[in-house]
Amino acid sequence: AVTLWPSGSQLASTGGGPAAVRPIAVTDANFAAEVERSKELVLIEFWADWCGPCHALIPILDVMAAEYAGRVKICKVDVSDENSNPALAQRFNPNPLPCLVLFKNGREIDRSYGVDPKQPDAKAFFRSWFERNLAR
Repeated sequence: AVTLWPSGSQLASTGGGPAAVRPIAVTDANFAAEVERSKELVLIEFWADWCGPCHALIPILDVMAAEYAGRVKICKVDVSDENSNPALAQRFNPNPLPCLVLFKNGREIDRSYGVDPKQPDAKAFFRSWFERNLAR
């Protein structure tokens, strides 16, 4: 299944094709497959539809997903979806939003709370974060 992201861009679920390099919608149901068993470094943005800074990160994360395809899997968890994600929201307590959590070998290894997408170095932040954690 493919989920529409707030900006109208498509989120990839699983499988190939052009959408495969876009952020992946993760839910309680597919968390183990997409995150815990992933061979790649995984970034999850915990977001909510009412969160303006979360929406502002969409284009940055789209670029990062394409740039790091095959090395870093970029995912999003909608914490406002109480039907699909109650366990993830409770397990990771992602406050404040946006909450960015980095996983390696299925375990949380780092966390950041938001990035200012208007700063010229917003992409540089992600590149540095990814490269540092890919190397360890």
